[in-house]
This record gives sequence, C-alpha cells and structure tokens, in this order.
Amino acid sequence: MLTKTFKITISHKLYKIIIIIPFIISILVTSYGYINAHNIVKKEYTITSTKIKNDKGYKIGLISDVHFGNTFSIQDLEKYRNQLNDENLDFLVLAGDIIDEFTKVEDYEKVFNMLGSINTKNGVYYIHGNHDESRYTNPKDNRKEKLLNAIKNVNITFLNEESINVTDDIIITGRIDYSYRNLGVRYSSNDLIKNLDKEKYLIVADHQPSIYQENKNAGYDLQLSGHTHAGQIWPFGYVTRAISFDYGYLKEDNFNLIVSSGFGVWGYPIRTEEKSEYVIINIEKE
Repeated sequence: MLTKTFKITISHKLYKIIIIIPFIISILVTSYGYINAHNIVKKEYTITSTKIKNDKGYKIGLISDVHFGNTFSIQDLEKYRNQLNDENLDFLVLAGDIIDEFTKVEDYEKVFNMLGSINTKNGVYYIHGNHDESRYTNPKDNRKEKLLNAIKNVNITFLNEESINVTDDIIITGRIDYSYRNLGVRYSSNDLIKNLDKEKYLIVADHQPSIYQENKNAGYDLQLSGHTHAGQIWPFGYVTRAISFDYGYLKEDNFNLIVSSGFGVWGYPIRTEEKSEYVIINIEKE
C-alpha cells in the first residue's frame, strides 16, 4: 500500500498575520471594554399605578454595583453626583455593592459622603449587596463596623430587613442580600410585607433579582435590583440570563422588576456587555 504525505507550507508572512490578528482583536476588544466601563449612561423607565395619588408622580434614582475603587475616583463620582442633582429626585436607592473587598477602608466615608449628598426630597436609602461587607475575604481591619459607621455619619438610611414610609403613597422595604439566607438574618417576603399598608405602592430593594417571584407573590409592586452586571464581559451574559431575568425591565401582572447593569464593574475594569448606568424611574398616577 502506498501512503501519500501532504505537507502544507505557510509562508513566513502569512504566519505573522495569523499570529498578529488575534493580538490586534484582543487589544481592540479590551480597549472598547475599558472605555465602555468608564462611560456611564442614564437609563430611564416610566411605570404607572392606581396606587399613586400624587398627580405629579415621583422620580426615583437607582444606583447599584459601584464597586468603588475598581473603576472610578471620587472626582468621577462627583461628576455623576452633579448630574443626579439635576434630576430633582424624590428619593434615591443604593441597591448594594457600593463598595467591595478591594475598596480602601479610608475611602468608605468619601464614597458614602458623596452619595449621601445627592439632592433628594425624601432621602437616600441603602441596602447590602453580597460584596459590601467584604465577605469573600478575611479582612483584619473591622470593615463591617467601619462600613456601618460611614453610613451613619451621612444622610443615608440603611434598610436591613426593614420598611419605611418614604412618601404618602410609597413604602420601601430594604433586603439584606440573598447570600445571607442561611445565616438566619433574611426573612421571608411574606413576613416583611404582612404588616404593611397594601393600599400604598410597595417597593422592595433586593440586590439579587433571582428570586423576584417570591417578592411578586408576596404582593410587592416594584422590585429594584442589580448584582448581575448584565453579564459585564461576554459571554458571561448567557450565564446570568440562564439563572434569572438579569437586566432591564420586566412586568408580570401588576408586578414590576427593574434590574440595573450597575454603575461600575467588578474584577477587571472592562465591560463588553451592555452599558454602565444609573437609573431613573418615573412612577406616575394611572
């Protein structure tokens, strides 16, 4: 039996092109991701409800997943603080992961001072995400205590499995992150809502959107979440979308869910999926 051997010869020039093209693509994608991560856009939604009695309605701000120190400086944050001041908000929700394991402790007060100075008629409300307390490391510098002190010292209300009347029409409930569920500190949605006035518009701030059905079934009207970063870096968006509704606006019956892609990014300062954003929600009388 005769065996023929074929040899493919690649010229030196073609070989260099094959090597260089992926390198150039990597540089272009990384550059785009870096620029995209640093370009914060405004995302706006409008919701109507018969529970809203105020003819003018309400304007709510939503910021999640700043992960301060990874992408932005205090000067950057001040720029967007000034933009939010121009919105004339009724109130602002900070939906978790404002800081994380990599945020310098000495920056805690600077970050929350800046966010707490955003002009609102009815206050700024903060909930824990899964990173705020640096739970994925073993810090030796009392980060949890310093976080709580930073919040107490500014114009921010920390809602930890608590509800508060924000306006005559609106009550907001703040949840501790779902990752705390096995520690006995996160209650059921039914327990949290049972003593609330169901005639009012009930908002729940819950960092992770994955169990929104529980909040819906309990009777909340609107859930505000972040956490997913809308995938942040391709192809991780396929993973977040497979787990739950991961970005944008979802309406099921009378329940509304808004998931922000986040103000910042986690890990690498790169975003190739969606835009970094702050969110404006207009809740109007139906």
